[in-house]
Amino acid sequence: MKKYRLHIAIVLLTAILFNVATLFLPPNFRGLSLYSLLFVFDTLVLMPFLHTLNSWSSRWRKTFLVAYWAPFTALVVIVLTAIFFPFPDWTTSVKIAVATLLFALYLSHFLLCMFLIINCLVRLWSKNKRAAGVVLAFGISVATGMFAVCLAAPFLWTVSPQVTKVTITSNDVPAGFSGYRIVHLSDLHCDYFRNERPLQSMVDSVNSLNPDLIVITGDVVTFRAVEMKRFLNVLQGMKATDGIYVVMGNHDYGSYYNRWESMAQVFQNQDELFDYYRQLRWQLLRNESVYIEKNGDTIVLAGTENQCMGETHYPCKGDFHLALQDVPERYPVVLMTHDPVYWDREISKDPRPVMLTLSGHSHGMQIGYRSPSSQWSLLGIFKKYRIGLYRKNDRFLYINSGFGVVGFPFRIGLRPEITVLTLEY
Repeated sequence: MKKYRLHIAIVLLTAILFNVATLFLPPNFRGLSLYSLLFVFDTLVLMPFLHTLNSWSSRWRKTFLVAYWAPFTALVVIVLTAIFFPFPDWTTSVKIAVATLLFALYLSHFLLCMFLIINCLVRLWSKNKRAAGVVLAFGISVATGMFAVCLAAPFLWTVSPQVTKVTITSNDVPAGFSGYRIVHLSDLHCDYFRNERPLQSMVDSVNSLNPDLIVITGDVVTFRAVEMKRFLNVLQGMKATDGIYVVMGNHDYGSYYNRWESMAQVFQNQDELFDYYRQLRWQLLRNESVYIEKNGDTIVLAGTENQCMGETHYPCKGDFHLALQDVPERYPVVLMTHDPVYWDREISKDPRPVMLTLSGHSHGMQIGYRSPSSQWSLLGIFKKYRIGLYRKNDRFLYINSGFGVVGFPFRIGLRPEITVLTLEY
C-alpha cells in the first residue's frame, strides 16, 4: 500500500484546497465543497483496484473508468447548472429525467463501490484472485441491475395508487361514529406530476370509497404554491360528506425554494396556497380544531402546523396543545399533524382522548413493500415509526407513505398510498 500513500495525500490535499477556495466564492457556490468529499471517497475506493484494472484490456479498462466516474461527473454538471438555472424552475419532465438518471447512477455506483472494497479485502487477506474476481463480477451485475430497476421505477411503482384499508377499533369511538370512514392522503407533491392522470386516478379512487371525511396531512406542493394551480380542476372533483381538511407540511411554506427576493414573496406564496385551498373548499387547520357530529355523537378533528425536532430551515409552528386548548376532554380527538415526531413523546401520553393521529412526511423513503399481512420500508433502518399503523396506550398513529414523490422521482415497491380508516366502537 506504500505506493498509494502519495496518491492519497495528493487527493486529500486537493480536497482541502478546494474547500478553502470555495470560501471565497459567492454563496451559491459554497455548497460545492460538500461534493469534494464524494470525489475523495470515489478516488480512495478506486486506488487499491488500479492494480487489477491495469491487467484488463485497454477497451474494458476505459469502459470501466467511464462508467465509474459517470455519476460524479453527472452530479457536478447538474449542480453547476442548477446554480445558474434553479432546479425548481426546470420543467417537470426535465426534473424527473435528470433526477432519475442521477439517483440511478449513484445508487448503482454506491453498490459497486461496496463490492470494490470487498474485492480489495479478499485480495489482501486471502490472496485468492479467483474469489476476488467472483466478487467483482457479482458486484458489477448487482450494480447494473440496480441501475435498470431505478430507470424502470418511475413506470412500475409510481403510477397506480394502492388503497390501504385499516380498521380502528377503540372504546373512545362514539357509537354514532361506528363505521365512519376517513380517507387519509398525504404528501401529494404536485410538482412531480407531468400530467393530470395520476391525480385523476387518486380522485376517482377516493370517490369510489364514499368517504365521510377526507384529511390531507401536508406537503401538497414541493417548492411553490403555483405547482397545484394546473391541477385545481381535477382536485375539485374530490368529495366527502363532512368535507376535506388539510394541514401544513414542511414543504408548504416555500422554504425549499431559494430564489425568494424578500419575505414578502414568501408570505405571498403562502397566501396563494391558501387561496387555492379556498377555491377547492379544503379547510386548513392551523393549530385549531373543529367539531364533527354524527348520529347525536361528536368527535373533534384537530390539525397542527408543521412540527419538527431540532434546528431546521423550515418553520416549526406546530402546537397540538394550542389546537386542543378549548376542547372539552369528553370528546375523542382525531389529530392531523404532518410529522409524527411528537406522537411517541407527548401525543400518545396526553390525558385528552387523542384516539387517532394521522401523519405523513417520511414517504417510507419511497422504498419498501406493503401487503395485507406485513409491510416494510427502508426508513426502518433509521426511525422507529416508518409507515402504517402503530398503537400505544390505546392510542393509534397512522403514517401514510405519501401519494407523490420528493427527492428521487420514483418509488421502489412502495406504491402511492390512499388510506381508508374505518372507525369501530
